[in-house]
Amino acid sequence: EDLGAVFAAYFDAQERLADDDLGGFIEAAKRLDGAVESVRVIGLSGEPLGTWRRAGGKLRQDPTITSMEGARLSFEQMSEAIMSLQDEFGNPSNETHYTAYCPMAFDFKGAQWLQRGQEINNPYFGSAMLRCGDIEDTHTPINPPSDPVEASEHEGHDHD
Repeated sequence: EDLGAVFAAYFDAQERLADDDLGGFIEAAKRLDGAVESVRVIGLSGEPLGTWRRAGGKLRQDPTITSMEGARLSFEQMSEAIMSLQDEFGNPSNETHYTAYCPMAFDFKGAQWLQRGQEINNPYFGSAMLRCGDIEDTHTPINPPSDPVEASEHEGHDHD
């Protein structure tokens, strides 16, 4: 359950990069650091604990980021970490997440990220190529909202 705040801060970072908002990304990265620090690992052992430790280290950001290029490089590492958490623990929120992929990121090396919503919001190019990429996977919540009204309020919810 502690991972909800981690995912929320990650999504904020992703959305700020897609908006070309370096200051917003830096603030989201600080919130992400705080969320990572507050995750309780009591009860985790073996591979789940190893996954958390590896991901937690990658989610901590370099406090000296001063450029969009640096932020986007850092975000690639964040994305690798958050996707490993998604794979190990599932989607901790009450809304569906999507794995997106841009084949052109990092000189055609390509890169993935998680995002809210099915419309591509490319954090690696921002406004230059905001819609470049494809949705590759869908991640439904592990504990979906039980109240149909609450569930319908999140359908089509735009996070911009």
